[in-house]
Amino acid sequence: MPDSIAETAEYRVSPRVLPESWSGELFVSGEYAHTRLILGNEYRYSLTSMFFYATTERRKLPFTGTVRAAADGTLAIAFTPDITGEWLLTVESDDDKRRNVPFTIAIYVLPENLERFRPFVGDLHSHSTFSDGKQEPAYLPMRARTFGFDFFALTDHWCYESSRRMIREVGATLGSNMLLLTGEEMHPKREVVRGTDGVSPHYHHYHYVAIGHTGGVCDAFVAGGDRSLEEVDAIAAELRARGVDPNVDLLPYAEGVWKVRKAKELGALVVYAHPYWANPVNLDAGAIEQTFKDREVDAVEAISVGDNSAYVVNRLLQIAERSKRVPVVGVSDSHSWTESVPLHCCTLVMAERLDVRGILQAVRDGRSVACRMTEPLELVGPFELIDFASFYLHRILPVRRRITSLQGSLALSRLRGGAFSQEIIDSLDADLEDLDRSIWRRK
Repeated sequence: MPDSIAETAEYRVSPRVLPESWSGELFVSGEYAHTRLILGNEYRYSLTSMFFYATTERRKLPFTGTVRAAADGTLAIAFTPDITGEWLLTVESDDDKRRNVPFTIAIYVLPENLERFRPFVGDLHSHSTFSDGKQEPAYLPMRARTFGFDFFALTDHWCYESSRRMIREVGATLGSNMLLLTGEEMHPKREVVRGTDGVSPHYHHYHYVAIGHTGGVCDAFVAGGDRSLEEVDAIAAELRARGVDPNVDLLPYAEGVWKVRKAKELGALVVYAHPYWANPVNLDAGAIEQTFKDREVDAVEAISVGDNSAYVVNRLLQIAERSKRVPVVGVSDSHSWTESVPLHCCTLVMAERLDVRGILQAVRDGRSVACRMTEPLELVGPFELIDFASFYLHRILPVRRRITSLQGSLALSRLRGGAFSQEIIDSLDADLEDLDRSIWRRK
C-alpha cells in the first residue's frame, strides 16, 4: 500500500471500511468549522484502487465525478467498488482552496470472508515488578491504551497473580473497550548455564506464554508436588515412545509439555515465546526443534523486541512446507516502557468481538498478524490479512488513538494521584463507539 500518501486529518468519510458487496454512498464532511464544505460548491472526486496488481479485466481505472455540498456541509458520493483492497478518495475544488482542498482519505473494501470480523490491536507478552519488569502491573495497560491498544496481557515469569492484580486495580479505569487478559510465562524454575568462563550464554529448555486462563499453571505444578513429577515422567515416556529429537533433554522438555497441557485445560492460549530470542540463539536447540515438531502450542511469537524475526519466519516457512500454517503473534516482551520507547511490537487480530474468547480464538484460527510498527511496517501473518493490517495501522489506528490516548493519560494521572474522571473515561468510550460505527457502517 502507498505508505507515503499524505492523508488529511481535517475531513472524515463514512463509512471507511466497506463490505465487498457494498453499493451505496460515501459521506464526506469536515471535522472542524474551518473545513466545513460550502453549500452549493461543486467538488470533483476520484476513487482509485491501490490494489497492487491488475488483471486483464481490471486495469485500476479510477471512478470520477462531481458532486455539490449539501446544506449540512457534506458530500454524498455514490460508490460501487469492483475490487477489494484499499482505495484512495481525492476531493478537489476550484472554488474552495481556503478550505484545505484538495484532500485525500483512504478507504478499504473487505473481501467477503473477512466481513464479519473487526480488527483489534494489543500485546500478549509483558512483565512487571512481580518478575523482572520495572513497572507495576497497573501502569502497563494504561501505557498500552495511550498507544491505541485494545487488549493487553501481563505475563510475568512464574506468576499468575500479578495479572489478576492488574485486572483488579485497573478495573473500568480504561473504559469498557479495553480488554485485560490474565497470563504468565512458563519455563523451568532454574535455568541451565553452560560453560565456566562466567560469560557463556545460558540456555532455556522452553519458554511458553499462557494467556487468558482461569488459574496459575506454575502454581498448579508446584502444588501438585510428587504427582506433577510423576505426570512429567509419563509424558517423557510418551514422547520417547513416539520419537524425539536426539538432542532433547527429555525431562525438562516434558515438564514444559505438562505446563502447556495444563494451561489449555484452564482455557489458555499457549504461545511459543521468542524461539530465536537475543541472537545468537539461547534456547536449547533440541527443544526448539521438538516444540515445532510436536505443535502442542497454539501460536508462535514471530515478532518481538528481542527476537530476530527473520529466523522465525524462515522456520515457519519450512514448517508450512511440511504441514499446515502456524498462527503467529507479535509482542513487546516488555520489561520497561519509558516515554522514549515506543510500543511498536504488537498483534493485530480479526475477531468477532472484543472479549477473551474472541481474541484467543482469532489467534488459534490464524486470523492474526505479528506487527513491528516501524517505517516501513514489518508484518508477518496470513497473506490475505497483510494488506488490510497495513491499512488499519496506517490509517485507522491513528484516528482511534486520538481518543484512546486521552483515556490512557487520564488513567496514568489517577495512578500518580492526580486528576481523574470516570465520567470522562465513559464519555470517551461513547465517542470511540460513535467513531467505530462511522468507520464500520454496514450496508
